[in-house]
Amino acid sequence: LSSSIGFILGPLLGVGLMQPQVFGKISYLMPFIVTAGMLFFIIFLLWYFCDDKHAAKNYANSTHSDSTASVKNVEKSKIIFNKVSLIKWYFIVFTIYMLARMVFFNALPIIFHNNFNADGSYNGWLMAYFSLILTLGLIFIFPKLSKHYSLQLITLWAFIIQILGYFIFIFIPLEKIAWLSLGIIALSVSFIYVSMASIISNATAKEQQGQVMGIVGSIASLAWGIGPLIAGGLITLGMKWIYQFVVIFTLIPLIIFWQISRNKLLLPSKNR
Repeated sequence: LSSSIGFILGPLLGVGLMQPQVFGKISYLMPFIVTAGMLFFIIFLLWYFCDDKHAAKNYANSTHSDSTASVKNVEKSKIIFNKVSLIKWYFIVFTIYMLARMVFFNALPIIFHNNFNADGSYNGWLMAYFSLILTLGLIFIFPKLSKHYSLQLITLWAFIIQILGYFIFIFIPLEKIAWLSLGIIALSVSFIYVSMASIISNATAKEQQGQVMGIVGSIASLAWGIGPLIAGGLITLGMKWIYQFVVIFTLIPLIIFWQISRNKLLLPSKNR
């Protein structure tokens, strides 16, 4: 949620700070100056509020174990081992999907520039719009859907809707239609990301939650880093390569997810 809010307000603030009529010749520097100031403020808050006087005590408690706990851990590890194959496939689906999503997201400014001569502040509004739809779907729509349908079913339909959104975006090159299809894509993005993270969490034992969810975050960060590189390379080959990559790399995880979840599609949600 905090990330989504940042993506909504960040572009809007950046557009406002870069107005030459307000800040004159240093307008192009203002986003960097404000960002540096915010980072220093965060450092101060971390220094002021973080208290580690109980760290040694907590560490000692966390490392304490007895023979009974060891036996229980062995039994639990057998359960985790049986679920490794399923979690592995969920991670494959999540990784491929995140790559497709980030390639498309990073190519958006170029696509809108080539198709509609969009530039400058237009891209800021574009990013803010995408993040706003994503956040609204996450806050208001997803909780209601998860009360009535399984996470597997929500994810499957979100994949299908997103692919349809891509086809509309690609084959109807009108600006208003592009904004509409982008809203559809953003809405489905929120459903897929949260549902996949929840599905992976539900398939993981309690003692492995931190490790596994850390991997989920690492995959997302990796996609953020690799996505722009792939998008840049494909753009040099031609825009059609961006479209082909995004559609194919969204279709592949859809097929895999269907295969591994088809027996669970009609199960009630665990998060009623």
